[in-house]
Amino acid sequence: MDEEFCRERLRMVRELAEQADPFIKKRLMELARHYERRIAIGAKESQGPGRQSQSPRE
Repeated sequence: MDEEFCRERLRMVRELAEQADPFIKKRLMELARHYERRIAIGAKESQGPGRQSQSPRE
């Protein structure tokens, strides 16, 4: 799944959770956390090794 898909799905799941009963809201928020983790993992992978910001040498 690409990051844009995950972001859109996350937005939709949160909107549904706002209108849901407490049991369903809990499940939807768990699903939202799943998409948040996937987005975070994708962001880490896109940095890749050696792409971390480094301070200039003096």
